[in-house]
Amino acid sequence: MRQQVIGLVLLACGLVAAPAAAQQSTRGQLTAAATVVQLDTSSASTASITVSGTYVGTVTFELVPPNGGAAVAVDCATPDDPGTAVNATTSTGSWACPTAGYRAVQARMSAYTSGTATIDMLASPAAGQTVAAGAGTVTANAGTNLNTSAL
Repeated sequence: MRQQVIGLVLLACGLVAAPAAAQQSTRGQLTAAATVVQLDTSSASTASITVSGTYVGTVTFELVPPNGGAAVAVDCATPDDPGTAVNATTSTGSWACPTAGYRAVQARMSAYTSGTATIDMLASPAAGQTVAAGAGTVTANAGTNLNTSAL
């Protein structure tokens, strides 16, 4: 009992980190125009989207606002080409998308000819977020000061 009380006091004082929220993931397939694979990101700051399979079409990356309004395109960065962000793809690969403040991230088949695009998504409550920038990437971590003098 005494250890539980001490743990609660330390937690309340911010001296011990609270358990991290679990990552969320989903997998789905896009097999026709306007089909969507969506993942809840209400407690996430970033999400990865991996597109695989054999398809002819365009997969668009979008965010759903907290009020549930119309989805908006989101620029997602790829580790294969740092500093480049896209909001749609006609190929396979992986992208990282900023999701803080949005209810969900989704991949939508905005144009379709044939085949199946398999979508894997993983949302993370991670404090750091890497986003695409014009000539590279900028990483900001919660609780740290960002030195912008080199930008």
